[in-house]
Amino acid sequence: MCDGSARSASAVYLLREPAWPGFAGLPGPALVVLSVVFLLGMVLTADAHADAVRLGAKVALNVGWFSGSDWDDFLDFLRSDPDITNVSNDTRIGFIGGVFAEVPLGPTLAFQPELLIGSIGGALSFRDQFFGDSVEVTQRATVLKLPLLLKPKVPASEHGSVYALLGPAPAVLLGDVKAKVRANGFSDEASAAPDNRFVFSATFGAGYEHRFDTGAINLELRYNRTFSDIADGDNTRINSINIYAGWGFDL
Repeated sequence: MCDGSARSASAVYLLREPAWPGFAGLPGPALVVLSVVFLLGMVLTADAHADAVRLGAKVALNVGWFSGSDWDDFLDFLRSDPDITNVSNDTRIGFIGGVFAEVPLGPTLAFQPELLIGSIGGALSFRDQFFGDSVEVTQRATVLKLPLLLKPKVPASEHGSVYALLGPAPAVLLGDVKAKVRANGFSDEASAAPDNRFVFSATFGAGYEHRFDTGAINLELRYNRTFSDIADGDNTRINSINIYAGWGFDL
């Protein structure tokens, strides 16, 4: 590997690697307890009939990016280097999917817990004048999510309705946090085990539901906002927009 490629890799790994490994936030046991208590409380108070509860599956395209004051400072640090230009905070495309239940709370309100697994992350790119080429960096982690969502509905047609989604979305990181650098035909990778595997976020969104005799299909657009820092003392967070398609059947 030439000196230029080593310099490009070090610009990412050596300057930034200490900030990647862990996700800070609420203690893991507290997240689990709060999530379970919230789930049980909503189910026990639901006006749920056996033939009205819906189970289903969904899959989504996940568009993620990094934000936060320390992440912005890192981008500014790169921009301050006279040999580095065209610094861009890019998005990373991934997929997420899983299962859900819809428990009626009333004629126009439901509770929708979900269990999802997929990939989250972000990316950046810049041009290194010393190296003479563009450098692309992606960062990703596999995550298990437990969104606990309220779902108010408004009828839109005889068989269709529009709805909103709002609620907490605690998550657990699975495996290592991974980074990949691509430049001038070469690629390099690094990974690190997270210090804290629990992440707290919230989900906001809207969708359309078309009902059939035995269930319904759904299309959704969501925004996921993370409130846990990626590492202790480092205000770098992962946000995403998700486009979901799902199908559910009535019990």
